[in-house]
Amino acid sequence: GMRTAKARKDNNRGVLFYCPEELPRDPLWTDEEIQVYVSAFQRTGFFGPLCWYRNIDENIRYSESLHCEPGLPGCKIVDVPCLMVTAEFDVVLSPESAKGMDEYFSNLSWGHVNCGHWTQKEQTLPVNSIIVEWLEKSLQPDHSKL
Repeated sequence: GMRTAKARKDNNRGVLFYCPEELPRDPLWTDEEIQVYVSAFQRTGFFGPLCWYRNIDENIRYSESLHCEPGLPGCKIVDVPCLMVTAEFDVVLSPESAKGMDEYFSNLSWGHVNCGHWTQKEQTLPVNSIIVEWLEKSLQPDHSKL
C-alpha cells in the first residue's frame, strides 16, 4: 500500500531493498479489514499465498514460453476493449514495465494514478472515475459497422 509507495518514492529502490526500522500503521486498512485477513490466515495458514512467490522461477519460464511477436503466426491479439490502469509508485507492475502492451491489444485504453500497488484502495475515486469514463466510452455503439 502506501508503505510500498513511500519506500519506492523515498529512494526509488522498492521495499525489497529498503524498509524503515519502524513502519507507521497503514491508514489504508481499517482494523476490521485487517482482522478479516488475520482471521483467514489463522484458519488457513500462509502457505497458499506464499506459493506464488516460491514458484516464481517456474512462472517466469512459463511466461517466456508464451511470448509471441505481434504479426507472427500464432500470436493472438486481444480484440475487445481493454483498460490498463498504471500506478506511479507500483513496485509490482511499474508504468515502465507496462509499456509495449499496445502491440497485443487492438483497443487498449490507459489510465494512470499517483499511488502504489493498491490502486483501488489508495485512489478509490480517481480509479473509479477512470473506469466509469472508460466504460461509458467503450459501451457506445459502434455505428461504423452498420
